[in-house]
Amino acid sequence: MEADKQEEADNEIVLGCNLAVMTEKDLEAAEKLWMESAKKKAQLDAPCTDDEVEQEAAWCQEAISNILNATAKMITIYAK
Repeated sequence: MEADKQEEADNEIVLGCNLAVMTEKDLEAAEKLWMESAKKKAQLDAPCTDDEVEQEAAWCQEAISNILNATAKMITIYAK
């Protein structure tokens, strides 16, 4: 997952997820959300086009971000 970065008064703010503190219950919830999301998405077949692969990668990134936002503890890091 790509972290969201913002500039604020010479400090860089990085927003992300702290995966290390996820509990077994959090992991189970994340897996359940992934399985529900994946059921709604058609699977790529071989052969597929470059565009289809790009679309699949974008979908995966969005799905993972949504799942982590729903199940993981969010953190903010301030860097100078």
